[in-house]
Amino acid sequence: MKNFTRLSALVLLVAILSGCGGEAPADAPATDDPVSVSGDPASTTTDTPAFPETSEALEANLTTYRLDMDKLERWERAVEHLQQLSDAHPELEDTWRNRDADSASFDELIALIEDEPLARQALDDAGTSPREYVLTTLALVHAMTARAAEDLGEFAQGIVVPEEVNPENVTFVREHDTEIQRLFAGMEE
Repeated sequence: MKNFTRLSALVLLVAILSGCGGEAPADAPATDDPVSVSGDPASTTTDTPAFPETSEALEANLTTYRLDMDKLERWERAVEHLQQLSDAHPELEDTWRNRDADSASFDELIALIEDEPLARQALDDAGTSPREYVLTTLALVHAMTARAAEDLGEFAQGIVVPEEVNPENVTFVREHDTEIQRLFAGMEE
């Protein structure tokens, strides 16, 4: 049952993320650079409030967002920490499921995570932010989908490859296939 929970949580997150969009204020940051919370440009942190983004801004971020092993390792730790949180507090899963997360925009999805102090702490303990966690998940899923379509060639009919996939991430997924497969195998245990 624990294996199913981990995989279903990942699949649920991917399903939720696949419909992200939304509206952003004109001054919303649209990069994955740290942002100053205090107003002092020298003081930056990735542990900031939600980063509202439009569909176009999200697409631009995914097109330029580059996966690397450090991001994947933080993402893996985040998945583990969120699973531990879910195991310790099953009521949180029900709370998130009862919210209309599948129709949440990108910024609303991040806000759902940020609004839960235990989830924020789990991601912080993993060395990532809600925004980076969401972007890494999307970038990884998009790159893996594109790679699968490439590998299947003419048999890939019906596989929808997101337009905003970063070709460098597809190359990264191909070059790090063994590590990524090991990462997912570890999640199933």
